[in-house]
Amino acid sequence: FCRFHGQRLPHSWEWSRAAQGETPGNGTAARAYPWGDAWDADAVPPHDAALRMRPPPRVGAHPKGASPEGVEDLVATIWQWTDAFCDDHTCRAVIRGGSTYRPEFASWYLPPAYRNDEQNTFLLVGDGGALDRSGGIGFRCVRDLGGAAMMGGLTDDEVVTREEASS
Repeated sequence: FCRFHGQRLPHSWEWSRAAQGETPGNGTAARAYPWGDAWDADAVPPHDAALRMRPPPRVGAHPKGASPEGVEDLVATIWQWTDAFCDDHTCRAVIRGGSTYRPEFASWYLPPAYRNDEQNTFLLVGDGGALDRSGGIGFRCVRDLGGAAMMGGLTDDEVVTREEASS
C-alpha cells in the first residue's frame, strides 16, 4: 500500500521522533507519551475488553493525544507497524503505540505499550514472514523529503497519516 503511493513504513526511530518531538538544544525530548509525561485517559480511546474488537476510532477523534508537532493517533488506537526484522528462520514486525483492545481473560494477548519508550514485536508466520491478519495492527505511511524521512514535527503536506487496520 505505502509503496504503491510512493511512500513506506516508518522506522521505529522515526515513529519515536514523531511521538517525542524535538527540543531545541538537546535533540529528542524524553516525553513519556506524545502529549506529555502523565497518562491522560481523555487522550486515547477507552479500554476495549469485549470478546470482539470494536473498530478503531476515526482518525483525529482524540486530539488531546496529539504530539506537540500535531501528529495524532500515535498511542492506544491500533498497533502501528514500523520495522520488520528477519533471519533465516523467522520474521518479526516491530509494532508501536499499543491498542486499547485486550480481551478480558486473555492475558496472552499483547500487553499494552503506550509509552514512547515501549514497543512489542509480532511474529510473522509462513514462508518469508507472510503477513498474518489482525484488526489490532495497522500502519502509517511516510515519505522521504529532501533525503530525510519525515513523519512528525512538520506540516500536514509533509506528514502522511493514512492508517489502515486489517480486517
